[in-house]
Amino acid sequence: MNLTPQQAAELQAILASPELIVTAINERLAQIRILTDRYSELSTTRLDKQIPESVSVIGATSGGIEYLPSGMTAPRADGAVRIRAWDEAVARALASPDAATQRWGAVESARPWKMVQDTLTAPGVSKEQKRSIGTNCANARMINGLSGSSVKGFAWPAYKVTLVNGIPQIGDEIADAAAWNDDRVTLDGQVLARGWWTADAATLAERSLLHYIMTSGRATKPLTGGEFGAGKP
Repeated sequence: MNLTPQQAAELQAILASPELIVTAINERLAQIRILTDRYSELSTTRLDKQIPESVSVIGATSGGIEYLPSGMTAPRADGAVRIRAWDEAVARALASPDAATQRWGAVESARPWKMVQDTLTAPGVSKEQKRSIGTNCANARMINGLSGSSVKGFAWPAYKVTLVNGIPQIGDEIADAAAWNDDRVTLDGQVLARGWWTADAATLAERSLLHYIMTSGRATKPLTGGEFGAGKP
């Protein structure tokens, strides 16, 4: 295998880091899934093997979720990550004696995976993952009225993203993921409105809980798909 000096340096960095190896495996899995889906489209038959969405380290921390020093996990195939501060906030809510707080925790535990703009610059992230993350974060920002964290900034359901004639297309909803606003940035790089970053997770969780108690705190029936507010923080 002939590698350029840059490719060789990148490979060496990956092989020297357990976290980067997991990221690289998940990147390859995403590529393999794209190829198997394309095979099914062309041949009208399916391969006899099920390709996993992603891999993770079993038993490393918090029930098998391994958080990197950034506070995020390595991204899975669709680009979504788990965020330690958010997961801890949900765990505290589930253990709370307050019924409304527990209910928020139960709603949020259904969507533990997040599309967040930090991941766009994580080592080893593929073009497909970046497309998924970028499209979903921008979609969340648009739904929130071009606002940043200083205005609305609540999450929005995440969706599968495919490329059709070179244009990203939003498909089916990803049941266990939500997208956070990204920054609203001009072409010359000026940030007009700040979105949510991993460092904001605890603040967003607090805001989300307060908003939930204010709007749904007395509810007793579980939210279901298609209802206003379902699955959103």
